[in-house]
Amino acid sequence: CEWMKFSPVETKFVTLYARNTKFGVKVRRVSFINFYRPQRNETNFRSSDSELNKLWEIGRNIQRTSIRRVTMDTPGSRQKTYLIDAYMQSVCAASVFGDYDLSEKMMRSFAACQYENGDIPALAQGHDNRSQIDHLFLFPVWLLWHFKWTGNWNLLHDMLPHLDLLFEFLVSLRDEDTMLLSDLPPEIFAVSHLSQRELRNGGTSTAINALYCRFLLSSREVNELAQRYDVAERCIDEASTLGASLMKVAYD
Repeated sequence: CEWMKFSPVETKFVTLYARNTKFGVKVRRVSFINFYRPQRNETNFRSSDSELNKLWEIGRNIQRTSIRRVTMDTPGSRQKTYLIDAYMQSVCAASVFGDYDLSEKMMRSFAACQYENGDIPALAQGHDNRSQIDHLFLFPVWLLWHFKWTGNWNLLHDMLPHLDLLFEFLVSLRDEDTMLLSDLPPEIFAVSHLSQRELRNGGTSTAINALYCRFLLSSREVNELAQRYDVAERCIDEASTLGASLMKVAYD
């Protein structure tokens, strides 16, 4: 999966290699190509706190890069963007510039990386590929947010097959009676810090199952919008069973 990135970000030296140059080489021009998209509008912010104003300017400048389809790198990594970071960048770009192009581009990029078993890697760029189950739950949340603000029916319908595959992937991991996700395989939470100890040692994670419940509820809304009422009803029934099962083991 190729992502548009610009590396290096800055240049201090340019080295030229040439052959048969006994009369010398004259450099007439050096230029860089920068992808640019004009924004429809831009949010204004100004307060009496100068430090807060500086933070706003820094954040807005960062978003200017993001909406050129240049995703920000995940902290602690190089040239990588996780699904949850892509979702957050999409929300920020829309909030600052009213621009949803980045959101659709990145959502389609992640969906294109989906495996045949339904898993969508949380990180799938270049040669790096990692699955993190907590990121998967945000896919219908992201899709629902995008549709409510854009009314983009084409994207909604294009993402339905990916959502169906993802739904069946999670079905394959859960207990059919309680609907709870328990004793998950370690390869689907490779670097997840969410309930990592519980997942590593087996058992049932409250946080993971709460997010799974959110996944089902958001999927219900998506399917209702697509007028797939039988699938939407299945989602709400399973969310109810999951919630009741979770309360039995986690209620204080």
